Amino acid sequence: MVDSKELNSYQNKLIDVYGQLDFSKESDFKKCRNIVTSASPLFHDKLQSQYCDLLLDSLTMGYLRYSELIKYNVTSDPCFVEYRNAVKQLPEHDPIKQIYFSVIDLLTGESGAINERLAQYVPAKVQCYLDQGEIMLCGDFIYCLVLPLKEGIPGMWSYLGQLLNRPGVGKGISEMCQALESVYYSAKNEDIADALLRVLQINDDIYLAKELLGYTYYNMQMWNNALSYLEQYEDVKDSTGIFYMDNIYFWMAWCYGKKRNYQLEEAYYRKTLDIFPEAENAMNNLGYSLFKQKKYHDAEEVFRKCLSQKRDIRYAANNLVRTYLALGQADKAKQFVHKSGYKVSKQLIARIERPQTTKKI
Repeated sequence: MVDSKELNSYQNKLIDVYGQLDFSKESDFKKCRNIVTSASPLFHDKLQSQYCDLLLDSLTMGYLRYSELIKYNVTSDPCFVEYRNAVKQLPEHDPIKQIYFSVIDLLTGESGAINERLAQYVPAKVQCYLDQGEIMLCGDFIYCLVLPLKEGIPGMWSYLGQLLNRPGVGKGISEMCQALESVYYSAKNEDIADALLRVLQINDDIYLAKELLGYTYYNMQMWNNALSYLEQYEDVKDSTGIFYMDNIYFWMAWCYGKKRNYQLEEAYYRKTLDIFPEAENAMNNLGYSLFKQKKYHDAEEVFRKCLSQKRDIRYAANNLVRTYLALGQADKAKQFVHKSGYKVSKQLIARIERPQTTKKI
């Protein structure tokens, strides 16, 4: 019998060491490999699978489609190379491991065997839940299938819907597969929204549909609808989602701004930056939200911070000039334009250079 305490100790050690990797540089995966190989042979399979999970999360988390990754030449990414090598250490004919091989097939364009692999994986995975007296729920479905497979190939999600129409699978998940076929392969946002709404009519707990409805309505510029579902998604505890929460918060902030609810717009840009301080355009947008609330000194501080950090420069420089003008500091605006070297719009320059006149009383 496997000693669960000893296994947990190795798993925690693997997670800790993996968490220390710096992916902004060329990462050294040797310490992670050593943890797996130094453990008892009884633990190797579970530890190797967990290592593959960690690599897969780093490689693909936050992306809706693999086509977004492939254009970055992902097969040359050290993380993908390490993932592929780690997967090769798994038993190739184990049905549960087929999902790992499926990801490699999708990223390398060799996806002809995807449905065959899934026909092995899905029944075996669902049986694992049944053996534990559980069923596959929305979060399990997302983590086990949606995140690793993404768009897959045309028809794959419809096929998965058939495979998942079985005992041990939560209500609405099979229908969610049909909706994902629309999400990935329908050309009309209206059709995608209709498919997702049908899922929620069957089971309102399929929060993946709410996440994707929020995203779909956001793309349709239907701000009220987008917020309705993004707010519902935000309320889900311990949710496993396709998108990072900083993306969700940024979209919510944008929607609130379009509705002229500037207080909530500000709050959600701050939430975005709390989670991901480097979020593109979030800091400038926060400053502009403050500007719209006439919190000019706060806005000035944010725009100056943008420029000092060399971020959102295209917008921040213009917005800082607007803020100086709103504060009645035309001379300060003029000095900034002439000495900072930042490009400012012609319209703003014209406002700065316009002779100041005094009204007659």
